[in-house]
Amino acid sequence: MDSTTQAAYWAIARFCGLYTLGTLFIMAGLSFDACASLRSGALMTILLSGILLYQSGRIPERMVRAVQSAVPAHKQESQRASVLMHHQRDTIEIAYITFSQWTMSLAVVLWVVSLIAGMSN
Repeated sequence: MDSTTQAAYWAIARFCGLYTLGTLFIMAGLSFDACASLRSGALMTILLSGILLYQSGRIPERMVRAVQSAVPAHKQESQRASVLMHHQRDTIEIAYITFSQWTMSLAVVLWVVSLIAGMSN
């Protein structure tokens, strides 16, 4: 994994981590009803996946600049600027889509667990 890809993954992982922390607090607040807690967690995770897909289509300039600052300077000088910018945008878009797939998988797992918990009651 090159430094651009690693920087993009860490930037998106921070966002997903903070969002997941909020989702866990909501799920803990609904812990008196396990089905409602798991379903709200699944819905919030689906919302996160939608946000990530939306953001993959419109990558803000500040995100590209943040990834550029994480890449060592000697690597930036060896390539043309336009090729590097295109590579960074593609890398960020792939990272958004990858995290979206992971969160959608987690949402499906939470939803199946809530259905199993609902049938056991």
